[in-house]
Amino acid sequence: MAVSCVRADPRLVEFNDIKIGHVYKKTVTLFQFTAASPAMVVVPGLLIPEKQEEVRDCLLIHVEDTETIKIPLLEFPKVCSLLVDSVLDFGCIAANNQVISKHHPITNKGTAPGAFQVQYSRDPLVTVSPCVESLQLAPPSG
Repeated sequence: MAVSCVRADPRLVEFNDIKIGHVYKKTVTLFQFTAASPAMVVVPGLLIPEKQEEVRDCLLIHVEDTETIKIPLLEFPKVCSLLVDSVLDFGCIAANNQVISKHHPITNKGTAPGAFQVQYSRDPLVTVSPCVESLQLAPPSG
């Protein structure tokens, strides 16, 4: 009796930056290793997102009632990823009735526009501007 082994390619299926209502397909190929077995192609996975959310699921492929192959399916929507220094250090300031400002950049490195809001309620003499702002995508570096 010949021993057979089945392998799926790819072993993980990811759909990145999905949009609601768009159709996404990915083909999974099964390879059966025996004396002279050709590869089999499984019907392409079909994804039509209905919500803008991260989804983790799996595709189960049953092989001749002897083996089940589990292929993780991951769905990732477009997201905003804001980058800012973890500590905003203004240093030691002696104002002497002068307006002092310091620039702290906030960059969107994600795949979707986003917004931020700054809340500060300690010293009424210190103001933060802008407090609410929308950010588009950062230009590609290169």
